[in-house]
Amino acid sequence: MSVCSVCTKPATKLCGKCVSKSYLHYCSVDCQTSDWREHKLVCGSLKQLQDGMLDGAISAFTKHLHSNPADKKAYYYRGLAYNKKGNYKKGIADGETCIKLDKTWQEGYKCIGDALMHMDRIKETLGVLLNGEEGEDDGKELEEVDKTKVLAPFITELNKKYWEIHGDE
Repeated sequence: MSVCSVCTKPATKLCGKCVSKSYLHYCSVDCQTSDWREHKLVCGSLKQLQDGMLDGAISAFTKHLHSNPADKKAYYYRGLAYNKKGNYKKGIADGETCIKLDKTWQEGYKCIGDALMHMDRIKETLGVLLNGEEGEDDGKELEEVDKTKVLAPFITELNKKYWEIHGDE
């Protein structure tokens, strides 16, 4: 069950304007209204990200993070915007921040994996997604993270890249 982003009571309401229906949850209209001033920065950022307005999305997420430095979702979405823009180093940094904030939250690993995959660093991508390390297999897998959810978006893309690189060897 989701909790209210304002008061942490059980939540059943979502922001109707958000592109990402899973971003913020509220228990009441009062909590949603009280949070709107801050939330509208993120809400608009998600729309900009969806519409490909990457510089605007990055700027808005950055502004939001100045007053909400523990918002792992804002780091994740900003990291995706950096990745889409081709600034993978910053995308990886935002993914790492997500993981520092919550090592069991799979989107941090996805953000890093997305950047590494677009850099054609396939082994490192798999290392991050399977072990939480950049290409290292130290035997300590992240049991807290549901790997099937983390890996699912990458399987097809990784397979395609593998065959592009190795062909019919």
